[in-house]
Amino acid sequence: MTLNGLSTMLNSPFYVGIMRIKKTGQDFSGNHTPLISRELFDRVQTLLRGKTVDRVVRHRLLFSRLVRCGSCRYSLIGERQQGHAYYRCHNRPFKIPSVCPKTTIREEQLEDAVVSVLETLTLSDAELQYLREWIAEHRLHAAEECEEKKRVMKLQLESLRTRLGRLTDLLLDGSLEKTVFEEKQKAYVWEETRLKQKLAALESGGDNVLKQIEKVVELVKSPSLLYKQANSDGKRELLRILVSNLSASVKNVSVELTIPFRLIAERDKTSYGGPYRETCRTWIGLLKQLHSYFSEYPAAMS
Repeated sequence: MTLNGLSTMLNSPFYVGIMRIKKTGQDFSGNHTPLISRELFDRVQTLLRGKTVDRVVRHRLLFSRLVRCGSCRYSLIGERQQGHAYYRCHNRPFKIPSVCPKTTIREEQLEDAVVSVLETLTLSDAELQYLREWIAEHRLHAAEECEEKKRVMKLQLESLRTRLGRLTDLLLDGSLEKTVFEEKQKAYVWEETRLKQKLAALESGGDNVLKQIEKVVELVKSPSLLYKQANSDGKRELLRILVSNLSASVKNVSVELTIPFRLIAERDKTSYGGPYRETCRTWIGLLKQLHSYFSEYPAAMS
């Protein structure tokens, strides 16, 4: 496998269910079963177009490839010295004038920052009770909701294909310029692929969204304790699920949670009335946001 061959493979939409005509650049919905999700394809494209540095990993430290320089966004390089792990930005020496401030962070400082943020993710007993009851109740109606979503999704697909047919008619009639047709046709094809994958996800597991929300609830019971008790691989997995951005600049560390956990950390905790009433008021809107998020990104917690 050559580098060019690997690049062609990673950039090909074929694996997401789309046929691209190399000569014209046009995209068409394929009849084959997609091998990967649209979400994964988009993540790969983001990484390919981002700033990455390929290096041989001799010793995988806890935050290797997980923490970035707050200035240049390159991964900080981990190394051990005198019994401690340090993470440094190596971009600075190669630039004249230097583009990054001198950044050297000890692993303990990164862990303290992560634990500090995870400690904001706590659920009261009333919240935990309410969420478990909400999941149990919605699971009873999950099958009906799934069938309704599939019906709506199929209607959307039919509508999209009708619009694509009309678009082709306009092109043949000469009422639409070819460049405009190709732009709109490509957008319709990608939207069709997204809808087909969402429909396939519903048909393979109707309560997947509830499973995702349940996993979030179980993690949020005590994420900081889970992190402290986990081994190195377990900590890395928790960081992958819980943290969307971990960066450092000079001696300052920035930690951003992934969307589901950020919503929970930033929820309104002001007390009005009794505990149960307060819990309902706080979580009704938040659960709708979580449900919408996992419907859009069904593999977010995988």
